[in-house]
Order: sequence, then structure tokens, then C-alpha cells
Amino acid sequence: MVSFSTLARKGAHLIVLPCLMLLSGCSMFLDKAPGGVHIVHEASSEGELFVGVGDADITPKKNIYMGGFTILRTSTGVKHPLTARSLLIKRGDVELLLVSLDLVGMLYDDLAEIRGSLEGITPEQVVIACTHNHHSPDTIGVWGLPPLWSGLDDEYMKQIKGAVNEAYLAARKSLQPAEFGYNSITFESKDFIKNSNHRGLIDPEIVVAHFRNPDTKETIATLTELGCHPEVAHRKNTLLTPDYPHHTRLELERNLGGMGIYVSGALGALVAPVRSNNVSDQEHMWAQVEETGVKLGQYSTVAVREIEHYTSTPDIGYWNWPVFVKNENTLYDIVSIFGMVNRKRYKDDFLKTEVNLWKLGDFRIATIPGEISPDLGLRIKDQSGGDVTMPIGLANDEGGYLMPFADYHHVYFDYERTLSYGQYAAEVIVQKLEALGRLSVYPAPRKLSEIRELLKK
Repeated sequence: MVSFSTLARKGAHLIVLPCLMLLSGCSMFLDKAPGGVHIVHEASSEGELFVGVGDADITPKKNIYMGGFTILRTSTGVKHPLTARSLLIKRGDVELLLVSLDLVGMLYDDLAEIRGSLEGITPEQVVIACTHNHHSPDTIGVWGLPPLWSGLDDEYMKQIKGAVNEAYLAARKSLQPAEFGYNSITFESKDFIKNSNHRGLIDPEIVVAHFRNPDTKETIATLTELGCHPEVAHRKNTLLTPDYPHHTRLELERNLGGMGIYVSGALGALVAPVRSNNVSDQEHMWAQVEETGVKLGQYSTVAVREIEHYTSTPDIGYWNWPVFVKNENTLYDIVSIFGMVNRKRYKDDFLKTEVNLWKLGDFRIATIPGEISPDLGLRIKDQSGGDVTMPIGLANDEGGYLMPFADYHHVYFDYERTLSYGQYAAEVIVQKLEALGRLSVYPAPRKLSEIRELLKK
């Protein structure tokens, strides 16, 4: 999301007072947030495991406002294509669809529309996550000229919707029997990633999930996660690129076959790659992008090759929990009122988002609707109820930075506060995921019909 402090220095603060007056008048017409929400849950321990993959191109067909870093940055070409990559997991009546997009982020309402348009699968079974690369189109709306005009391009947003559907249908068409294994590997952060605010505070774990054909042992898909901003390429770059995930996926496919899929983990406040700041040497910059991506691909490959156990009969299930968070960011309200972003606001300034927990045997996937800090990401992992947990950030929403309450007002988070819902949002989200983690360890519920049959014996 854009730094509004930059706008203020340019004199945009002159519009804030009239906007606040407009906000106070409009709030009386908003719907009230529901008093109670339902957790949607399904599980299956019947039948064999099926997995399918698909992809689609999401490279824009014209130059376009770019998301991340600074406003009014316009693309001038393409360095690497942008893609949508899908992974469809099925056992019994339960299906789980993960789509990874090479985008800076998308808001809940836009993603809810896409999820609801996919035929044959319910929205609660779908997670669409953005990798958060900073050299893709503005798919939120705040990198045009806030609040005068949005950076969104309607034609491109339709292209994304079509591409997600295409990748999903390809995954459904390619469903095949599969077996599944998972692992994690820790890394030395010194020459890899860093935390700009809390030196040394990172998630030092790369988590992988590997799906292969049970007979041929050929790879169907490798899913890998790292808690780091994909921003090796510098802020002055105007060529579209997924950044280092592009090379990570290529390395995975080179070493293991199948499709490589990358998702971002706990990258918030503020985890970034270690790189030089030489913006004038383009050749050196792109070499660093490749080096970082290959390094992650090599770590991930080793993690996969060290998997000791695969199963074609994991208990699978999902929990989907809608969440209403209190927005305390007035500038976010302003861009909403001016129609720069597509986001429904509720009375008393609540916004709807969600969390998800997926279970595949003792493996967990926890989805987070924003950029969560590493300490909170580690807390989610610890409480997920699984042996290994993959946190996926910017999933089904981009709520900006999610920081611990204890750190929220610290001076080194001045920038992050301008891109955050508020001081309480992170704790609400983490507590929901912790609760789902506790639910996930309970055995499958006994059906009343089964109990009656047992009583007859």
C-alpha cells in the first residue's frame, strides 16, 4: 500500500479536513457488521487423494500503473511474465483450491467476487494469495494519485478474473491420484533476508509441500513458502517481474519437475532480501534477483528430497472464519470514500476479512489477510495444531501491516502504521487462527447414525 506521508509532504493534507466531514456524514448510511459469524468447516477421511495444477498468464497487455514503492510509477515493459498458478487438492467430498498470483496484493471484495465466480467449488474452499512482488500492476488502487484518481485498470482486473478461472479449470482437468509429503528447512539469514526494523527477527524456516504421482513418483507440484518481501529489484525499476519467485519456481521445476508454486509467509514489519543498493547497474540488479530466487529454490529442493514419509490418505479439512476488524486508519477511509479502492465499509468503521486453516494430516496451512510480522507468524505456527505449518500471507485480502499491539506505537513503525488497519487488527486475526488450530486437533466428530448403529451391537 502507498505511504500517505509522502502525499502529505506534497500538500495533499489540505484535503483531509473536508474528507473527514464527508466521512462523518456518510457513516450513518452504512450497514451494521453482523453480530455473529459462522465458521464453515468440512473434513474428509474417505477415498484417495487427488491433486491437479494449472496456470495462466496475467501479464498486462499494455503499460500500466505499478503497485508498491511509489505512486505514479508506470511500467515500460516486461522482464519476466506474471502468472496465476493453481493447486487443487481433493479427497472425498472436500476440495481445497490455492491460487498464487504474481501481484502486490488484492482487497477482500475483489477476491470475494473472483472466488464466487468459480463454478463447482464454494468460495470458502478457495484461497487466492498474492506474492506481494512490487513490480506488478496496481491491483489495489492506491498507486495512482490518491485521492484524485485510482491506479486500478478495469480491463486488467477483468483479465485477472479470467486468468484465475482458467488456472482453476486447468487444475480440475488435470486431477490425478497423488501422494503428499511435507517438510521444513531452516536457513542462515545473514546473506539471504533481513528485518529492517527488528534486526534478527525473521521466520528462519522455509516450508514445502510436495505432491507426486504414487506410482511413477513424478512430481505434480511443489509448494514453497518464505517470509520475505519479493523486492530484490529496486524501486526505480519499471519492468514487470515476479522478482525472485520467478527463479525459485524455475529452479524447483528444473530439479524436481512438475509445477513450482511460491507463496509469501510472515514478511511484515519489515522483512526484505539482503541486496546492494546499486540502482544504476541493471545487469547486477537482475543477477541479484536470480541469485536470491535460485538460492530459495535450492533450499526448497533439499527440503523436498529429505521428506521421509508420503501418504495418499491424509485426513483433509478446512475451517473458514469471516472476521470483522476495526479500521482506525482515516486515510484508508478517504481513499474508500473517493472510490479509489473496492472495499465495503460497515458502520462504526468495521471491515470484513477472513482467516482460513487447512489440514492435510499433520500439516497445516494458515492464511493471513495481510502482511504479518514474523513474531506473530511464529505464534500462529506454534498454535496451529500441526507438526509443520505453512503461513500464507496476503491471502484473500491485503490488510496492510499486521503488528503486535506492544510494538504498534513505536517510532520505528511510523511508516507501517500508515499502511495498517489499526492497533488491534493483528491480535484479532491471530486469536482467530489460534482458536482454529485448537479445533483442528480434535478427532473427526461421530455421526448420530454411527452411534445408533454401534448401540445396536
